[in-house]
Amino acid sequence: MINNKELSFQHCIQVLTIILSLLLVILMIYIICKEKENLNKYENMTDTTGEQKEQDMLTTLKDAKKSLDTANINFFLACGTALGAIRENKFISYDGDIDLGVFKSDVKKDDILKIISIFENNNFTFYRKFGEFNHGFEITFKHTKTNINVDIFIVYEDIDLATNTKFWWVASYTGACDNFKYGKCRYKNTPFDLDKTSFYNMTFNVPPEKYLVESYGADWKIPKQFSYDEGISDGYTNIIKE
Repeated sequence: MINNKELSFQHCIQVLTIILSLLLVILMIYIICKEKENLNKYENMTDTTGEQKEQDMLTTLKDAKKSLDTANINFFLACGTALGAIRENKFISYDGDIDLGVFKSDVKKDDILKIISIFENNNFTFYRKFGEFNHGFEITFKHTKTNINVDIFIVYEDIDLATNTKFWWVASYTGACDNFKYGKCRYKNTPFDLDKTSFYNMTFNVPPEKYLVESYGADWKIPKQFSYDEGISDGYTNIIKE
């Protein structure tokens, strides 16, 4: 026969088993809740980071526009900035700088020092320049508050001797471009008239859609993320192979 002590011991074991099971359930619920809490924190952090980047890009563009307007230099949104404005009506999430174009006919060599001075009075520092004013000039400013670069490309006119047709081109440097003729990449576009667009409640000059087709391919409306060197290799469709 089982005595009272043995019954009492078995009862205690059963009670402890139940208590441990409950504690295990509570622990599992706690772990699940913490994981959801951490996930929500991460998602909120990601959204905030994205919103902050967009705000920083906008601040940089506003100050660049103010600088060029003050210098009385006509300009247009170019490259990835133009792509974002026309395709998405916002900055491309994975783009990290502002691209602007200026026709050589709209700027003189003597204007460069004035432009640098005005930018430096509007929250920028002069960062670097490439090329010569008459061939492949590119100048970059870095925003002192957002740390975002503004690349300004001079647009040149040239003649395709094979077809005797006029085209426009800009240049970029470093990376894979070091292996090209002249030590730079040249990007070719058919001459175009600028359009106007509203972008973040401001009016900007932008190139037409054919500029984007020539630069990014017929499927330019489909987002494609690639690095600078990847773009030179297989992304930009208007590179002059030379």
